[in-house]
Amino acid sequence: MNDSRDLKQYRTPANLNARIKLHEKYSVNPQGFHEWVFLQMDIRKNMKILECGCGPGMLWRKNRMRIPKGCKIVLLDMSKGMLQEAESNIGEIEGTEFSYKQGDIQKLPFGEEVFDLVIANHMLYHVPDINNAIEETRRVLKHGGYFYASTFGHDHLKELDLLTRQYVVLDNERKSDRFTLENGLDFIAEVYQNVKTVRHEDALIITQAQDLIEYILSGSKAQEQLTGEKKQIFENKIKQFMEKTKEFRVRKDAGVFIANKV
Repeated sequence: MNDSRDLKQYRTPANLNARIKLHEKYSVNPQGFHEWVFLQMDIRKNMKILECGCGPGMLWRKNRMRIPKGCKIVLLDMSKGMLQEAESNIGEIEGTEFSYKQGDIQKLPFGEEVFDLVIANHMLYHVPDINNAIEETRRVLKHGGYFYASTFGHDHLKELDLLTRQYVVLDNERKSDRFTLENGLDFIAEVYQNVKTVRHEDALIITQAQDLIEYILSGSKAQEQLTGEKKQIFENKIKQFMEKTKEFRVRKDAGVFIANKV
């Protein structure tokens, strides 16, 4: 990511954590996305794994008891704050070696054919040059290795997006629309021959106004536009909305592309 708003948004994990909290607290599917997507990955003993855009390291924290012994896992992120949070969240896991590196998926600081698996979860839509990023994952991946890229479907959190737009001026197209479950296959198929899509079924049923407020305010444009009196009016409107509706149902549509380097 080199968009200035993205860099500011994810300099620290606070905004991302507000988003993670909503999903952890209100998701209908008892199997969270991080647990589900981990089970889609062919992770075996003694593998060397790279996760690009690791964020606060939730994939490994949530699945710490499932990681096969002997794996060497490199977590890469452009944000130093995210890497520090990831290292704190993951801690020490016996039999697994973690290392943390600041870097850009568009120019991976590794040689050719280094990793057995490369992971890019919910991050490619932030990348200016998506095609180059995917090319880079293939370059550092060993022959026979797998690339996993998770993302959202076009209707993911649609109701939440429509609610936010009542108070915040947003672009007509969401940033996540750049790489979705609908168009992402085309990007990956230009680089990898064997690609399949697997979807995770889920939804949100939100019951607390404050959690909804914190989620909306975690967005960079909401933080810019909802200040002072405008912020107070927004919070009061959301509280009134939740008092009336009692619960707010939101569609979720996420999944993962699985590609093999042959």
